[in-house]
Parts: sequence; C-alpha cells; structure tokens
Amino acid sequence: MKRKIIGIVIFVLFIATALPTTGFDNLTIKKNRNQYNLENGFLNNDYNWNITEVVSTESTSNSRFPSLDVESDGTIHVTWYDYTNYGGSGYDADIFYKQRSSSGTWSTTEVVSTESTNDSSEPFIVVDNSGTVHIAWFDHTDYGGSGTDEDVFYKQRSSSGTWSTTEVVSTESTSKSWYPSLDVDSDGTVHVAWFDDTNYGGSGYDMDIFYKQRSSSGTWSTTEIASVSSTGHSSTVFLTAESDGTVHVAWFEYTDYGGSGPDTDIFYNQRSSSGTWGTFEVVSTESTNSSYNPSLGVDSDGTVHVVWFDFTDYGGSGSDTDIFYNQRSSSGTWGTTEVVSTESSSSSSHPYLDVEVDGTVHLAWIDFTNYNGSGTDGDIFYKQRSSSGTWSTTEVVSTESTYQSAFPSLAVEPDRTVHVTWEDFTNYLGSGSDCDIFYKNRKVFAPIPDIPILELVNIKGGVLGFSVGLKNFGEKTAYDITWEMNVIAGLLFPDSDGGEIPYLEPGEEERIPLKWKFGLGKSTIEFRCHYTISIGETREEFDVSAKQEYNDLGFLIGHSFPEFMQPVKEWKDVQTFNYQEDVGVKGVLLKFEGINQWHNVRVVRGLDSGSSDVAFFGLCKFTNGEAFIEEGWITRSDIESALAHWEVELVDGE
Repeated sequence: MKRKIIGIVIFVLFIATALPTTGFDNLTIKKNRNQYNLENGFLNNDYNWNITEVVSTESTSNSRFPSLDVESDGTIHVTWYDYTNYGGSGYDADIFYKQRSSSGTWSTTEVVSTESTNDSSEPFIVVDNSGTVHIAWFDHTDYGGSGTDEDVFYKQRSSSGTWSTTEVVSTESTSKSWYPSLDVDSDGTVHVAWFDDTNYGGSGYDMDIFYKQRSSSGTWSTTEIASVSSTGHSSTVFLTAESDGTVHVAWFEYTDYGGSGPDTDIFYNQRSSSGTWGTFEVVSTESTNSSYNPSLGVDSDGTVHVVWFDFTDYGGSGSDTDIFYNQRSSSGTWGTTEVVSTESSSSSSHPYLDVEVDGTVHLAWIDFTNYNGSGTDGDIFYKQRSSSGTWSTTEVVSTESTYQSAFPSLAVEPDRTVHVTWEDFTNYLGSGSDCDIFYKNRKVFAPIPDIPILELVNIKGGVLGFSVGLKNFGEKTAYDITWEMNVIAGLLFPDSDGGEIPYLEPGEEERIPLKWKFGLGKSTIEFRCHYTISIGETREEFDVSAKQEYNDLGFLIGHSFPEFMQPVKEWKDVQTFNYQEDVGVKGVLLKFEGINQWHNVRVVRGLDSGSSDVAFFGLCKFTNGEAFIEEGWITRSDIESALAHWEVELVDGE
C-alpha cells in the first residue's frame, strides 16, 4: 500500500539535521536510504527544512492542486493540473507529472492526460512497491463514450517510464463524478473513491461516495456505494487501503445522521478485504458547527487517524476554522477530538495527513495566521503527533513564499523525511506571478544507539573457574558471533579460549565459562568479539573488545570482580575532513588512520575538543581509515569555514 504505512528499522547510516550555528545554516547530512534507525516521539525539534524548490519550471500558466507520493528509494512523484500549452497539450487544463530523484534532480515535465481534449482537474497520485505510478483525476472530455459531464479517469506509469492509455473509471455514472482519491494494496489492486451525483443503485440524486477497484490484471469492478446510509450530500472523499485490501474512507456529509445535526460533519466507513462495507460512522461527534475536507491514514495496528478543518469553537479554538484530529482504534472505538492548530489565531484549513507504522502522524495545512513572521497571507504549516499522543509545535513550511500558498500534499519516507508540495502564487526564483507548484522536505535528526550492541556483563568467579555474560543491548539480533578470551594470570600460565554463538536476540545473555589458572601479581582479562547484524537489506560486521586488570596473589579461586567489564569508549578528533565533489557525488570525507568497520561520528560545535554541543550524530562505516557522508546541501564554504569539528567514537582505541 502507499505512504500511509511507513516502515521503521533499527540503524541509521546517515541521518540529517539542521546545523543552525554560523557556517552550518545550510548543512544537512543525507542518509543512505537502505539503512536507518528512528525512535518514537520527538527529537528536541532538531530538523531542517530544505530551501523551497519550484517543480513546475516548464509551465508558463497556472499550475494547481498538486498531489505527491514517495518511493522507498526516496524518489518523489508529483502530479498537478496545468493550463500551460506544453508539448501540444493545449490551453485547457491538463494533468502534468514530474519526479525528483533521491539525489535531488527533477525530471522534465510529462503530460499525463494526452487523450483528453477538455479540462482535466484535481489529480491524485500513489506509487506502489514496484515503482508503478497510479494517477486518477476528473475530466470533462467525452472519452470512450463517457459523455460531456465530468468523469473519473485513470492512468498508470510503469517503473521504466511508459504511460498506459487512459481508462474511464466512472463507467456506470450518468452525471458528474468529482475529486477521486486512490490507493494501492500489496497485491497491486487499485482502490478508487470519488463523489458522484448519479442516482445509482437507489442512491438518489444527491451526491454520494462511489467506490471501485481495479485488479492487478487491469479489470475494473462494478461501482459500489460507500455512503449507503446517506440522505444528504456527501463530498470530498479521502481513501486509504491497507496491505490486505481493507479500505478506509472519510468524507464530509450534510446528513443529520446519528444526531450529528444538519450542519456538515465528517463521516467514515470501511470495506473489509472480503468486500463488505460497514455501517458508516460519525467522526466529528464533538463538533457543533460545520466540518470539512477530511484526510486519513492507518497505522500497522489498524488505528485510523483522521484530520479535518472545523468551524466549531472547541476547547477554546475560537470561531475561525481550525484543524481537528481524531482516531479510531482497531476495535472500532473513536477517541476524543483534539485541536491541532493550537498556535493559530486565524483560519486553518485543508489539512493533509500521512501516518507511520508506529502511529506517528504528520500533517500540513493552509493557515492565515501571522506565525513566526509568516505574514497574514496563506502559508503552509506543519505539525506531527507522536505515537504516544504528543503534538509538536507548529512549523512554517513556506518560509520563502511572500504570497498565497495553498493545498498541500504530504508524504513521509521510512527515515521520517517529510516531503511537502503545494501551489503558490509567489514569484520565486523567476517562477512568475502565476500559480506554480513548490516543493520542500524536512529531514529529522534522530539519535542512534551506541555501538557495539554486544557487551560483557556479570563476571562471576567460582571454585572451578569463572564465567562472563555476553549480552545484546541493542534492538537487533546479532548473528554469527565469534569470541576470544585471553587470561594473563600474573607471571604464570596464560590461558585462552574461544567459541561461537549462532545468534543473540535483543536483551538475551549468553554465559561464557573459563577455567581458572594459577597466577601471581597483576592479572589481565582480554576479550574480543566479532558479529554481524542486519542493516536494511544487508548484513554488516562489527567488532567489540574489552580489557580488565586486577591485582591478585596465589590461586585465582573464588575471586570476585566488583566491576563489570565494559569496552572503553572515547571520542577522538578525526584527523582530516574534506568536502568532496567527485563524479557528481558531494559530501564529507572523514579520515582516521587505522580504523575500520562501523563507528559513531558527530559534529561538535566549537573548535575545542571539550565542547559537548553536538550538531550531528550518525553511524558511519570506515574502510581503511576513511568514511564518506553524502551531502544534502553542503557547500565547500560550509565545511572549510565552519566553527565546528568532527569526532569519531573509538572502542578501546579501535
């Protein structure tokens, strides 16, 4: 399924953060997209929004209503409708498409609605796990006998870049079909919902929510009515699908259903994977005024998250429109409404939501509040809600905009990079005074666990020998563990031993026994261990070593060890760090002679080694003393003039 389900794994290779001190204002470190670690909750608001980028660079007329999705490799896909006569598309509105590679390069614009001869509007995009792009929109073209009223059209683009021919979705509709929303499940089934004023299946001549699905082989089902209990107008539907094909839809409705009143309310329904619709439910139960334009997502536990904008003065939100939120547990129980736009003092509207697997909610919306100097024009605001239910403070996305910004679309990568696109009338970077499509992303700083994750604990002495515990303190299973223990018992009889452990689960401890030896004077225990863990789709190797000395005379029988044996860790300045720009790859090359494998690295503000003001913290793999961190927006001057230094964490000097 699409971006509503976002995966989280354990380790980060390169995690991005803003470095707001002098010389680091534009510095961001970009991760390797297959390797990452993230923790729940908020990370002290350490983040960096990149500089706004113009998407619709080939357009010379108004570009409106963008929709965005992101692939697992970080490729961004954006669609919108545009009045530019581009590639012979004509001066009517057409559906345009563009993609941004993981390295930040935009493709040239492609026209999607090539078969359309009339206005094409309000596209919705999703990309599946194979990289196939799916787009639905509504169109005035009489195509394939669809008639001159508006109909829902569909098209897909293969991962190799080939567009299919346009397909008409709303084939049973005889009146207007508007504003489709779609998603794709793990089987490749496409699910589409829209609102329609066709009297279909006894739905009446008011607007209702229609639904259809397209199998992976390309066959469309017959239309189904999602708003089966509706007696008034149903409008502006948002759909998301789980991997098993369970469909969730939300919309706003004029029906006085379940005591919701004659004003508009947010309604919800779901369709099971077997094809059965439930009884639709009222979401905005605390609202006493009009509620509009829901957006929803579902996490891995089956919890449904819904946002919308509302005129209700709820919880002191005031009589202007605000962003409201509610959630539905997997058992079907709705929570209490929460106000999202708590910092806003003017109108907030048109929210767009994405949800991670752990239940972290990300959303963007339009806001007219003059917040942090954003001005009284419309701007794009952003907020997130942790899986534990804590809201972050509001952030302004459209900081470079000086005129109206509207209709955001948002998607989140597995590493929590947030991607936002919107329409904007600002004349930015020569885009002109017409409306254009803008884009921005937010990279999140996330701490990662110290390495190594295997450490020695609980040394125990006995009559016949002693044992130590090797424990996995990490959150990943360690595999293929080999260990070696050397005991130098004073002046006489050194001893050594070794062994293998197939794996250790997180939190698991393995006892390693060793026999005592006769010793005299200072004795030393040395321990080395080699193991692998899975990072992303690869296995990576780690080493850990530890040493402990003690004074002892005579037989080492019943000796007690008052301290745990732990690796000695210390931060050392890297010997050199240089900005690199070879074969189109930019970043920082770190050098520390004699080290290999994985090590924590950090940027510390200030030139003194004693500084503890850490601006960046990440895990890098060194090979022959070198590690490379790919840049996001590093410049040579950022590296050479920055009042900061790089450090690497060494374990027992290695």
